[in-house]
Amino acid sequence: MRLVLLSMLGITTGTMLGGSAVIETVFSVKGMGQLMVHGIISRDYIVIQKLYRMDFYSLCGGQYIGGYMDVYVAP
Repeated sequence: MRLVLLSMLGITTGTMLGGSAVIETVFSVKGMGQLMVHGIISRDYIVIQKLYRMDFYSLCGGQYIGGYMDVYVAP
């Protein structure tokens, strides 16, 4: 059971980051998701690139940590 939960931890990291843009836009909360939406609307390419790069690194890092924890829990 723990192994499945740890595997899902790495996968859901990207989903949470992608969903934050929708939640922040709908509820008018200032954050990274709303910054990305405003960057796309105003065509601010530097902001878009930085935020996508940060999303990519956090997604890869989450999957790496999830995979590492799989090996650590069930060798």
